[in-house]
Amino acid sequence: MEDKVLAVDDELQMRDLLNLFLTRDGYDVLLASNGEDAIELAKKENPQIILLDIKMPGIDGIEACRRLKADRKTQSYPDHSDISTRGS
Repeated sequence: MEDKVLAVDDELQMRDLLNLFLTRDGYDVLLASNGEDAIELAKKENPQIILLDIKMPGIDGIEACRRLKADRKTQSYPDHSDISTRGS
């Protein structure tokens, strides 16, 4: 069984790039373009890894992470977060 990775970014090019590299490395990739969709997908699909963009319109990556940690369906994710940011 492949590990599921949920990659969340509001920029299509970044989602495409993440999908390309993660799929090539054998992951089952789920994609979301915003925090709201990420939360719903995480509840439905239970990914092992979630990669969140920090700056997104609406619910940003930090708020999405907070909500995932507060929800009973998704709070079983590891107690640590690795957050990576990139340019503007």
